Amino acid sequence: ALRTGATLASKPITRSLLSRRGRLGEPAPGLEGRHPELVAFGRRSAKIANRKGAKDALKTKLYTKIGKQVADAVKNGGSDPETNVKLAAIMKQAQTANVPKDIIKRNIEKGASGKANYEQLTYEAYGAGGVGFVIECMTDNPTMAQRDVKQALKKTNGKWAETGSVSFNFAKRGVIRIPADQAEEDQVFEVALDAGADDVVTEDEYIKVLTEVEDFHTVQSALTEAGIAVLGDECGLEMVPTALIDVGEEDGDVNDQILERLLEVEDVDAVYSTM
Repeated sequence: ALRTGATLASKPITRSLLSRRGRLGEPAPGLEGRHPELVAFGRRSAKIANRKGAKDALKTKLYTKIGKQVADAVKNGGSDPETNVKLAAIMKQAQTANVPKDIIKRNIEKGASGKANYEQLTYEAYGAGGVGFVIECMTDNPTMAQRDVKQALKKTNGKWAETGSVSFNFAKRGVIRIPADQAEEDQVFEVALDAGADDVVTEDEYIKVLTEVEDFHTVQSALTEAGIAVLGDECGLEMVPTALIDVGEEDGDVNDQILERLLEVEDVDAVYSTM
């Protein structure tokens, strides 16, 4: 998740389920005492996502990532979703994200042939102004993937970081995005709360629902069944920053360049930042 690319948002939170629960004396599980803005996404990163062609590029990244996951699941558990629980979950995600059927078919065949040899890798880096990056890859050539990521960082003045030095600033969460102009905010709050969501935040373009990993599909299904227009290809499990770093214009521009260059690396599926 960009969503499958980098963190997204465009304006600070204007309303939060967390604040509602606080008034009711029921803090969201695992988020007690935390200000809702700490689970928002960086505004500068939204500038990247909203540039012409950027969203299409991210969608392609998502489709490629899901395709790899399908091939890997089939190779290790067979092509029948009835008996392969992992494949069934990925197929559900693919359906929600509107992944083209030919991509699914091609990767099922690849997995069944035994040619899918993917590894899931996570790299970490620092940008300008102390901003941290978490980079997710799924590749059949780990040596080349690491080399390409390091080269991308070097060309943009980013710095390779040791494992764990950045990722502790993030938490894996379910993120569901709903177009703000296509949903009634009160209905989203009510359905999300009843389904077990941790928080709902409103932004300029989106209403964003945050969940625990294990509750993601349940909450997403509840919203869809309630007739709420969920953006299937902009939902998923993401590394959400637990705190954001505010940087100046110059450092922000450097980090924008790092983000863009990392997303150009073929094996990079997602990039998340604390900016």
